[in-house]
Amino acid sequence: MEFRNHTPFPGLAFKQYNARSELNGVLALRGTFDIRPGEALTASASQRPFLLKDEYAGEGQRAHLLRQADFVPFKPGTDVTVLARAYAPSGEPQPSWLAGIKVGDRQKLLRVHGPRHWQPDGDGWRMGEAAPASEVPLSYYLAYGGPVPKAAEDDRPQDCCRFNPLGPGLLDPKLSPKDRPLPAPRIEAADEPVTEWHEAYQPQGLAPIAPWWRFREQYTGTYDETWLATRHPFLPPDFDYRFYNCAHPDLVFTPWLHGDEEIRLANLFRAAPLLPFRLPGLRLVCVVHRKTGETEILAMPLDGVHLDLIHTPPHVTLTWRVGFAWREGVRTVEAHVLGPAGRKPAGDRQPVPAEVRRD
Repeated sequence: MEFRNHTPFPGLAFKQYNARSELNGVLALRGTFDIRPGEALTASASQRPFLLKDEYAGEGQRAHLLRQADFVPFKPGTDVTVLARAYAPSGEPQPSWLAGIKVGDRQKLLRVHGPRHWQPDGDGWRMGEAAPASEVPLSYYLAYGGPVPKAAEDDRPQDCCRFNPLGPGLLDPKLSPKDRPLPAPRIEAADEPVTEWHEAYQPQGLAPIAPWWRFREQYTGTYDETWLATRHPFLPPDFDYRFYNCAHPDLVFTPWLHGDEEIRLANLFRAAPLLPFRLPGLRLVCVVHRKTGETEILAMPLDGVHLDLIHTPPHVTLTWRVGFAWREGVRTVEAHVLGPAGRKPAGDRQPVPAEVRRD
């Protein structure tokens, strides 16, 4: 299969078996756009490369997913993920404040806190007061979850939050020390404060979620002796493609975003406490030329919106992806980008086929 990329965005065409053990072709593209307050998104002069593997901070089970690989066959919805810090609105240190993102008409609002601890209180703990802070990293290291804290010399098995093994907050009265304060979550849902040590809370954040966390792991399907005897090496029949969505469940948009939505950031950008911008509204298409002589033209859904507000320059990465049946084989796959309402943006290197322009 030859891949002809007529877009300014890096991409990859590849083959993979689907959940029905059928061979599919997949085309995926990623575009990087600079974020500048008060301006429309513009395609970055230097496009970031196609990612063939996940990128993490840290190692092993304590690793925090930063960017998901683009080498993914299908996502049933659009992921919106954000790498960011929450900044105090006044610039002055505060014990807590609100921060979040709104995409179209959906909003995810978080309350962040300065350093705070569970304070020993009889047979349990109470939430202590937060110290003032001017910024809080929006990392799952600070969200509810983590391993149960215990004394260093205690060799009993240690439980862990399956939805977030990184953060603080999960306590066990039989294991956790009561002779000192213990770290408490600093990120919570605005409408669900973390107040009781014995309650279980959903971890909150905007960053990508690793595949072995329960948010995603619950969709992997059943890998048992029956699968090994009858399906291996193919996916189990109960595999769910939601596994490939890496955003917090509150920020997975099903089926997909259109790609022209307005995004509003609240207290996530130091230079602009309220930062609005609109996605570029590009339409990407895949043209499949089969060995039989048939040609298919397929729209490529936008299945990823990844905002990086930490690294310079701040930018958003968009990913588009489409799958197609392999059948008798594919000779050539082409990628074309169109502007809103079918208008071809300036800088497109190749003419768009007439049949695509009529779409």
